Amino acid sequence: MHELIIVEGLPCSGKSTVSKYIADKFNMWYFDEGSGAHPADYEFHAFIQMTELQKFHLDEQNKIVEKSERKFGGLIVPLSAFQGDLFEKLI
Repeated sequence: MHELIIVEGLPCSGKSTVSKYIADKFNMWYFDEGSGAHPADYEFHAFIQMTELQKFHLDEQNKIVEKSERKFGGLIVPLSAFQGDLFEKLI
């Protein structure tokens, strides 16, 4: 069984502190929203189907695959890992 505990509150009210405490106390995973590691936070990610990867040059393909996670039949690409022209192509 999996459990999800969501801690909500006003900015600077101690949400992160309480969340870390709960995670430590019950030996659970802790994800800070906006950290880029949150499993449901794909705001700063791109999804590329494997067939779409061919639109990129070979060196770009290698960089994308190296920094991405294969999931859902494609690649979840963390946009924070790229800059410049390749970043623009990904968004």
